[in-house]
Amino acid sequence: GHPSRPVTGTFAELGDHASYTQCAILEDGQARCWGSDGNGQARITGGSFVAISGGSEHTCGLHEDGSITCWGSNTYGQQDTPAGETFIALSAASYHTCGLREDGTAICWGSYADTVTGPPKDVRFTAISSGTSHVCGLGEDGIVRCWGQNESDQASPPEDERFVAVSAGGWHTCALREDGTARCWGSDYDGRASPPE
Repeated sequence: GHPSRPVTGTFAELGDHASYTQCAILEDGQARCWGSDGNGQARITGGSFVAISGGSEHTCGLHEDGSITCWGSNTYGQQDTPAGETFIALSAASYHTCGLREDGTAICWGSYADTVTGPPKDVRFTAISSGTSHVCGLGEDGIVRCWGQNESDQASPPEDERFVAVSAGGWHTCALREDGTARCWGSDYDGRASPPE
């Protein structure tokens, strides 16, 4: 697709994106996207948002009321938000989308949901982050739990550490310790899992 025009403005939040499109939320809650738009993933579908996240060919935004609106490709059902659910966070990647319900439990949909085991049912998360084919959540207890494909150990977090943030990449994952240092696991292609010390 053709890239969209550059966007200017004062942004309140930059969305996480797993492809060649980037989105941000303006201070008034409106979203703007730029970059690749081959499947309409940069063409925002109305409303104001509190969070925004995108995958390879789709983008989703979280509204203040907890509902999610998605746009772009829906080839794998990545836009098909489960009916009757409200969310406090979302994370999209590749061809799936995941959300955290108000009680902190996670749910995923799209091609990801059909190909790998889903999130643990009895864990409450404070944050969620999607990689290409895996997802990691930060538990209320500070433990990172991951699920999905694990060919590079990207879904194998350390079991003996507590964290305050997590971010899943393509085939690696990084988490932030309380002291501000990072720990990563999974594929170290180009040093992606080797944070500076």
